[in-house]
Amino acid sequence: MLRSLVGSEMCIRDRVNLEAVAAQHVVVFDAGSDEERGFSLTATTAVSAILFAGKRLKEPIAWHGPIVMNTQDEITETFRELQSGDFPPVRVNWDYKHIANKPNSS
Repeated sequence: MLRSLVGSEMCIRDRVNLEAVAAQHVVVFDAGSDEERGFSLTATTAVSAILFAGKRLKEPIAWHGPIVMNTQDEITETFRELQSGDFPPVRVNWDYKHIANKPNSS
């Protein structure tokens, strides 16, 4: 997946297609086989983009704002935890929500 950030339109060519992509848009690539992997990007002005790559998990995706989970119920529970102050879970033994409370590394 490639997420265009800023700049003019860019052109993405994978092994099969040529696609024009505007800023703030997403392109999803299919890398199901070695023949389908690879792409090139061209633009007439400077552009910024982020490339996300990884193994496909074959799991359902539920997405709302910055939260990505597997089900809508998990999304609802996460927002409930955010609103109650229970998210993110505590993973250290100091109050990580206030940096002044961080113990000195010695």
